[in-house]
Amino acid sequence: MTHPDIATLLDSEDPLVRAQAVFFESPSLDQIERLLTDSDATVRKMAADLHRDISPEMILRVIDKFPQDIAHFALHATAPEKVLGHRGLSWVGEPDLKRYLDYRKATNIQRGRMYEMWAAAGGGPYTLAELWDSAFGDV
Repeated sequence: MTHPDIATLLDSEDPLVRAQAVFFESPSLDQIERLLTDSDATVRKMAADLHRDISPEMILRVIDKFPQDIAHFALHATAPEKVLGHRGLSWVGEPDLKRYLDYRKATNIQRGRMYEMWAAAGGGPYTLAELWDSAFGDV
């Protein structure tokens, strides 16, 4: 969708109109962040789904405002480690696991246990954070 003035869409009181701005061909980073922090959850979700190339810093700013949206950013390639923990095991590769364990400052024993549990889970219904908590509690 092309619109001569994305600001007009973003300034609307109607969330359905603001949601149309998600489809704008080349929004600025400020406009993307504005969509990601919209008061309407649907607008935020659409923006997160359609704008995948978001910096880790922007993701952290968004989840600071809307912590309930953290899981929605877990599949972003740029997801910071804090967010990566909410990624379902079916979507976790070895580099993701290593990055998460680095974030947790895991010991060699913890790393070994997590790799074992990750392999045994076979992509089960858990997230990385849930796997960690089931092994070590909320350390």
